[in-house]
Amino acid sequence: MPTEVYATLWDSLKSDKIWTGEFLNKRKNGTYFWEFASISPIKNEKGITTHFLAIKEDITEKKKYEEELIVTRDKAQESNRLKSAFLATMSHELRTPLNAIIGFSDLINEDLPMANVIQFCKIINSSGNHLLNIIEDIFSISLLQTGQSKLLIEEFSLSDFFKSLVQYANIERDNRNKNNLKINFKPDNYDIETRIRTDKTKLFQVLINYIKNAIEYTEKGEIEIGYFVKGNNLEFYVKDTGIGIPSNKMDIIFDRFRQIDETYNRIHGGVGLGLAICTEIAKLLNGEIRAESVEGKGSTFFFSLKNIIQKDILDTPAESKTVYPDLKDKTILIVEDDETNYILLKEFLKKSEATIIWVKNGEDSIEICKTNAQIHLVLMDIRLSGIDGLEAAKRIKTIRPKLKIIAQTAFAFSNDRELIMSSYCDDYLSKPINFNNLMNAIKIQLEL
Repeated sequence: MPTEVYATLWDSLKSDKIWTGEFLNKRKNGTYFWEFASISPIKNEKGITTHFLAIKEDITEKKKYEEELIVTRDKAQESNRLKSAFLATMSHELRTPLNAIIGFSDLINEDLPMANVIQFCKIINSSGNHLLNIIEDIFSISLLQTGQSKLLIEEFSLSDFFKSLVQYANIERDNRNKNNLKINFKPDNYDIETRIRTDKTKLFQVLINYIKNAIEYTEKGEIEIGYFVKGNNLEFYVKDTGIGIPSNKMDIIFDRFRQIDETYNRIHGGVGLGLAICTEIAKLLNGEIRAESVEGKGSTFFFSLKNIIQKDILDTPAESKTVYPDLKDKTILIVEDDETNYILLKEFLKKSEATIIWVKNGEDSIEICKTNAQIHLVLMDIRLSGIDGLEAAKRIKTIRPKLKIIAQTAFAFSNDRELIMSSYCDDYLSKPINFNNLMNAIKIQLEL
């Protein structure tokens, strides 16, 4: 115990007072234990202290229990604080784009000049994409942490991968109006034309999250994207000259819903999921992530993967660009119970000059496929009243086995694709429908 404890003890006893307190003592075998002690001076008939009587109790288990209670209390208080911060953050991050979407939608009417309509629509589109990114991050972390996210291992060119990555980084920088930032690609002294083998989408997701953070937290200077080769292993990195991370915050940056600044007046947005998603992807790919940072000078985030370099060099397939397919002689059946979604698909297909037929339920889709032999393709919504899309697809295939069916759904879980593709559908598109993905799927299914 500190010397002050013994000084107080003897001051009390020499003043003929009873001393009570706690000791951390050591047994003869070297183990430590806590005891509560009450020590009293014993006097003889002349009033002189001749002895001290110590009554002691071993309170080791009690102290342990108290410490556990304190830890539990602190965790509960921290959890409550984080919950409040999370709810405040989520409310802000969701309501901000919704405010723009609803507000500018209300302003659009037939009297508004076309220039304003176009401007407002761009704002609505941008806000909708921001909202979608938040929702997709929440889905991603949920699927990863519950083990439902599946790996899709493929072989691809390191050169093409970084070309796409740098292009995305430049677009992201321009969208955030940070044209003053330089984005540099710095390859290792290595043959970048080599090929690697891993889950391309998940690797891209990790590095994109790094890049987004670098752009968000860097106001001037540069962002460097590169890699190091270590045998058959690759270590990717994204380095910035941004605000950096305080040393006392480095242990929380990869946690879910955590922010360096969790106050209401924080400058930078986000819900704190990007780096948590990177952590889960690293576990899935047996990789490692780490970060180095100096507050006020910038940060570097690393992502290492083992044994992904391929020794054999293969020809890289040419990139394909999406264009409108010529569907003048094609009839497409849209099975969709929501009129807004139907109008969107119709507008997507307008320039292709395809003949469009619309039905709202599974029963009508089966019947029309029986009677109309001119239908070449079905865009089938999965969630329908009555007969759902999967059952409708099954029945249509029994009537017309060669008729192509592309499923479209708002469901967003990892086993959806396997379930849908095994239910007589030829392809699968998740909502919100991406124009390029739709056109590519149609071209593939119609062999255009």
